[in-house]
Amino acid sequence: MSSLNQVRRIFQAFFDSLDKWTRPQAHLSQDSLVYWRERIVWSILLTGVIFGGIAFVPSVRLCIKEGRWLVVFFDTAIYAMVVILFFVRQIPFIVRAYAIIIGSYILGMVLMLVIGPSASGPLWLFAFPIIAGIILGIRAAFAALGLNILSLAVIGAMLGSQAPPWIDPAPHTMERWFVISLNFILLNAVAALSLAIVQRGLAASLSIEKTMRESIQKQMDVRMQAEKARRASEERLSALVENAPIGIFWTTAKGKGLDGNPEMARMVACASPEEARQYFTDLSTQLYVDPGDREDILTQIKEKGYAENVEYEAYRADGSTFWMLVNARINRRISEDDFEIEGFAADITQRKQYEEKLLAYQMAIESSGDFIAIVDENYVYQVVNSAYAALQGRPKHEIVGRPVAAIMGENFFQTAIKSSLDRCLAGENLYIEEKRLHPKLGVIDLAISYYPLRSEEQIIGVVALLRDITEYKAAESELIESREQLRGLSAHLEEVREKERAEIARMLHDELGQALTGLRIDTLQLGQKLRAVNPELAESTDSMVTLIDYLNNKTRQLVADLRPGMLDDLGLIPALEWYVDHFMQRTGIHSVFSTNTPEQELADETATGIYRICQEALTNVYRHAAASRVEVELTVGDGQIALEIRDNGVAIDLQRINTQNSFGILGMRERAWALGGTLTVDRARPSGTTVRVQVPISL
Repeated sequence: MSSLNQVRRIFQAFFDSLDKWTRPQAHLSQDSLVYWRERIVWSILLTGVIFGGIAFVPSVRLCIKEGRWLVVFFDTAIYAMVVILFFVRQIPFIVRAYAIIIGSYILGMVLMLVIGPSASGPLWLFAFPIIAGIILGIRAAFAALGLNILSLAVIGAMLGSQAPPWIDPAPHTMERWFVISLNFILLNAVAALSLAIVQRGLAASLSIEKTMRESIQKQMDVRMQAEKARRASEERLSALVENAPIGIFWTTAKGKGLDGNPEMARMVACASPEEARQYFTDLSTQLYVDPGDREDILTQIKEKGYAENVEYEAYRADGSTFWMLVNARINRRISEDDFEIEGFAADITQRKQYEEKLLAYQMAIESSGDFIAIVDENYVYQVVNSAYAALQGRPKHEIVGRPVAAIMGENFFQTAIKSSLDRCLAGENLYIEEKRLHPKLGVIDLAISYYPLRSEEQIIGVVALLRDITEYKAAESELIESREQLRGLSAHLEEVREKERAEIARMLHDELGQALTGLRIDTLQLGQKLRAVNPELAESTDSMVTLIDYLNNKTRQLVADLRPGMLDDLGLIPALEWYVDHFMQRTGIHSVFSTNTPEQELADETATGIYRICQEALTNVYRHAAASRVEVELTVGDGQIALEIRDNGVAIDLQRINTQNSFGILGMRERAWALGGTLTVDRARPSGTTVRVQVPISL
């Protein structure tokens, strides 16, 4: 049973596919005869494509074998025509119909005349009126039958005159019988499929008719329920009026209040609709702050039959005022000069207050010198001020409501703006500086700030604030240039100072040092001579020698402070090692020097700069840190030389580093900058300060 059901499902799927392929696209099944005639044509074409393809190959092969080239030509041409008629859907129906009918007749006549009556030609001539009748009706069937009779009569006349149209009737072979059988099956399939489709169509039509009858019955049932629903609706409408959150009223053109719902009574500060009806007997004076507003409403109602979205200031029964929005119309005529008015009213006092605030915001935006625009999540302008419109060189009404890409250009929008808007719509605040072309001012510098526009925690757009910073950027450029000049001047002064220090150190060493040395020698000689003559006087020369030695030591120390000869003679590392040791002896602070390289050749200005920074840093440790230990480390690597000074004293206040009184740190930074490097100052943990300078190695 399961196998039978499976076969049944396969055939059902096959017929559904055939049904889909033979269904006209331009008509519905309700189009009756037109629809089913087209379905028959499509079914004949589908059958011709499938079974014709099966019969085509053996037929052509047999004709080629027998040398029937005319049959081969017509058989091929007609099968190609069937394929084209089926797959090219734009061909009109009438062309398809006549092409099928004429093709079957031509193929039958060619087979009769060329091969003979023993071939499949009679089958095609037999099918010719059947196909014509199925497609075009009974008249076409009789016309085709008459044409067949005439054709057979002509062929019979040829036989009677011993002039058969075929040259060599083919013998009856199994292959010929096979070909004839295939053509017979093809013709049977054409008729069977067409009639099956008609039968399915009739069944579908009967089903539709049954559905329509049931639908009509349901409609009658619905109408019977409509009256009950109408009564229930009237009851619901009455409840809706009573419980509506908007005011509903009935008045007369002469100004008398007729009725209203509870919300209308509450709006005018009455306890009930009855109290409101008793109170409002002259609306023009009791309700309207400006009686002219009522005259305007009445004028609209008289001219158009209704008044729409009218706003006016009104009195409440307690004398307070509020803003009301009214929509009203004529309900019925009471007399020639009076009529009843019905309408809806809403308290819009809060909205008016919001509108006033919004107007103030709009005025603030409009009067701002900045360029302001608001864009929604679809990149469409919602608000722009006059300054922004002037920046774009367009009036505001040409910008608002249009996409940003249409105003700024698609390419500029995609490359320069869209990514910023997307980031802002994702919740990010952005600040960008760029140049723009102003229609009147030329190229200007703009500072652009993007802010998400939120509504109930949801981002609904972007606020773009553009500010002209051209003058600021010019001043900034001048300031940077001035700073660079000052830094250059500072570097030059340091260079001059070092040269002066070197010159002074040389003079002290060469001239004063030599003079003191000569004076010491002379004093010693004088003392030796005086000891032989006057020993007491000779003792005074000893104190003079001691003073000269003191002056000599001070001179050497002064020379070392001004320009240590070790820096020029031995290089940076020995000079730093000597200075750190000298610093420890002079201050009593335990000092350690370490390096990862025994020696390093540097340019004179680089070595001098690092040495001076070390001097200043250690001086700061001595003056301010109250440290008991300081470490100086010099490292070389990656094309850079780094000097790090670490102490364990009081940590430096980082907020005071950049103050104008921090001349020591400022001087060290300027020296590092002059060498193309950087200097950082950090608080150490748990205490102390770390100064680190990094400069590129210059040989």
